[in-house]
Amino acid sequence: MLTTVTDATRARSSLDLFSVDMFSCGKSLRRLCLATISKSPKKAPWLIRAKRWGHWLLRGHISRRIIIQKHFQKLVRNIQIAPGDLPIQKPDWLRTDIYTGDIYIDCTKRLPFPDNSVDLFFFEHFLEHLHYEPAVQFLSEIYRTLKPSGTVRISVPDLKKLAQIYVAQDEEVLREFLSVLQKIVPDDAVLAQRSRLLPSEFINVLFYAFDHSTAWDFELMKETLETIGFGDIEEFREGESRREELQAIERHGEIDTTNSLYTFSIEAVKSNKEIAGQRELASSVKRILSQRM
Repeated sequence: MLTTVTDATRARSSLDLFSVDMFSCGKSLRRLCLATISKSPKKAPWLIRAKRWGHWLLRGHISRRIIIQKHFQKLVRNIQIAPGDLPIQKPDWLRTDIYTGDIYIDCTKRLPFPDNSVDLFFFEHFLEHLHYEPAVQFLSEIYRTLKPSGTVRISVPDLKKLAQIYVAQDEEVLREFLSVLQKIVPDDAVLAQRSRLLPSEFINVLFYAFDHSTAWDFELMKETLETIGFGDIEEFREGESRREELQAIERHGEIDTTNSLYTFSIEAVKSNKEIAGQRELASSVKRILSQRM
């Protein structure tokens, strides 16, 4: 069995977090952006970039093919893409990331896995960092590399839940989310003095400070996946799944205790047939994009 996982905050299109110009508490939230990449918000960005390029050279070119070939010799082949600081706690997962992990992968390009070779994909808080067009192309790559009847599990912020929190002005959620931010950047004096977040700040932090590019809800995700060719699409709560391998797999809640309040997880199955040709996949991508423009 080959299982592939993708987590989220590492897409190439969302690397340059350091030039973000924030709203009222701009300085502290710019530092918060840096903290999402490094546990130490004081670490200089050039050190992080140097680490990325070193990982790109060694694990993205020199040794990547050998590592993948060795992993694919196993009966159980598990792959995690972009785990960041939260790799899933399950054995036999090949972890990929542009900063850390066993290999480097750029998810805006063709995935380095053969057609019909993957049993499971999982990506958590990742897809929202891609604009819609590269997101569709990435999902098409997932479809290509999945085995017939293979499953993809996706966890992203839910636009519908976020809108409900905003409209309800849920003070309990806003206070807890502020507490999460203060723990992520514990030495920030401005953030430490805040006693509450405005509902609009809550939305802006999630979609601006963390460099999100596309807002998803179940309906948009379902329609996109169906157009690519997926079926048996079902929504799940955090940690729940019909497949044992995907149960209790999310870890974002370990750093954000409000995660389950604004996130949804969805699973979709590749149709039980051989991979559609590249022309058919390209046609699906063009059809989706033309409908969205």
